[in-house]
Amino acid sequence: MAQRGAAWTEDDELEVKQSLHQKEAITAQMIGIISARLNSLQTTANNRKHGLECDLRVNSDYCSKMVPPLVDTLESRGAAAAKSRAISSTTLASNQAMLERLFGPDEKTRAHAQVLKKKKLEVHKGDNRRNARGQIEKQLQASIEGHITRTVESFVYGMNDGDFNTGGSTNMRSSVYMNTNLLLLHTFERIHTNHGRRNFKRFLLSELSGALFEEVFWLVFCHFYQKNSLAQQRALADEISSKYVKMVAALRGNMDYLFRVYPYAVASAVCWGFHYLFPGSRHLYTPEFKNDVYLFVCQLLLGLKITPASVQSMRRQYFPEEVVDDVGAKIKPIGKLAGSASTGAIVDGTGSSARNAAFTDLPHLPRLLSPQTSQSLAKSASESSYLGKLAIGDNSITKILESPTTPIPNADLDDEDGFGTAHRFRRHQQRALFNAAQLSPLMKQYFHSPTRNAKKASFVLRTTPSADCVVGGEETYHKFYRRKAQKGYAAEAQRQHEKCMREVQKEQRDTKREIAALHETRDLVLGSGKKALQAYCTVLMSRKHVSDEEDVAPTATGSPGTITNQ
Repeated sequence: MAQRGAAWTEDDELEVKQSLHQKEAITAQMIGIISARLNSLQTTANNRKHGLECDLRVNSDYCSKMVPPLVDTLESRGAAAAKSRAISSTTLASNQAMLERLFGPDEKTRAHAQVLKKKKLEVHKGDNRRNARGQIEKQLQASIEGHITRTVESFVYGMNDGDFNTGGSTNMRSSVYMNTNLLLLHTFERIHTNHGRRNFKRFLLSELSGALFEEVFWLVFCHFYQKNSLAQQRALADEISSKYVKMVAALRGNMDYLFRVYPYAVASAVCWGFHYLFPGSRHLYTPEFKNDVYLFVCQLLLGLKITPASVQSMRRQYFPEEVVDDVGAKIKPIGKLAGSASTGAIVDGTGSSARNAAFTDLPHLPRLLSPQTSQSLAKSASESSYLGKLAIGDNSITKILESPTTPIPNADLDDEDGFGTAHRFRRHQQRALFNAAQLSPLMKQYFHSPTRNAKKASFVLRTTPSADCVVGGEETYHKFYRRKAQKGYAAEAQRQHEKCMREVQKEQRDTKREIAALHETRDLVLGSGKKALQAYCTVLMSRKHVSDEEDVAPTATGSPGTITNQ
């Protein structure tokens, strides 16, 4: 009994020791897990604190979104174990390749996989573009802290200190810091192009493109917001012309798509340049003003007057997010524009001069300005706004690049024809010849020759804008319907249609008959055995030999006659 009791005591003691060791191991393991968890929590908290501090810094490349999330060791272990038990992607790819070799590729699955991959890549690119755009906008927003109250009325552009004789009120361009590269990069991140983004980015962010954009921005500023600045506008046009020619000469290869997108990119950058450089006048940057800027810049860089509908279409294609805000912009006839501008407080000059200006500018595109915009400009500006004064003028660069024309006096407009009736002007689309091979205004300004063409003149007949139709172009002209020429067209068309249908039906019947004969011959030959097949092959060879002899016979009969005649 003693030995039995002693043996039981030793086993019990050994079991107790083992349980104590297991409890100690489990406790040590739990302590290690908890300490590792606390250390990871402390590291994540420090990283997030550092990321939040970097969010407040403008020039920092690190932000709170880049902090990695907290890693759960148990989940990572479980994921690793599941990954080890799962079939590797290499094995799946090899099995899929073997199935495709044995049974052919599954086109539906492959097409679906390609579509999913393409969508995933597009989503990834869109996220990266949005993040880059957010960083750029944060830098641009931080750059306006020093001039948050600057307005377009408080700044007067001058080429030197003695312009305008304003007693030192003229400002230099250097007083307004313009981060050209950042504005153009912001435009590039917002633009949507189908191909060539890398080449377009290199072209848009080049030094010459940045200098050209800066000159265009100040030209738009002088044209819209600075009165009596024709000399400054012409000087800026000369600089733009010179840089434009250098840019064209530096290009290599087919770069047409660059010039299709580049004017709209510059116009968008100009609009956002006003937004960030003159934040005190943001209430003036209405959708109508943006439309005017796009029309002006596109005409400047393309050399053609583009209709507002075309500009809106291209803006919707290149900047879909930007056009969403401007969808309420409407085009008004030039008569309503002139009437609304003449009744407001921002019209400059007498009534006769306004009528002369309106008559001389009828063939051109009108300025897109609504009465509400005119009233807001009149109330907000410290003095008369230049944009309102040009409401009945021309939105083209003709006044900048060419000498002003003498208006037609009112006496000629109201003169009678001797029978007691005054002259009446027909308000319909005027047809005129347009030289499609002419140079752009910038090239003409650079060569100082308004008549030089790039090649032989090519004239097309197109319509020009008028008071009742603010658009013009070759597609808006419709020929007059003449009943005499159209008299027998319907009957002739019906006869030709019936003849065509008869020929089609005849060809279908002949084709079906030949196909049926071929099927019958095939079944007969294949069902008659090997000898029948050999006989049919012999018949085919003999037919081929006969046809070859018939082709050679006319040539053989014609050659002796030729020799005899000789």
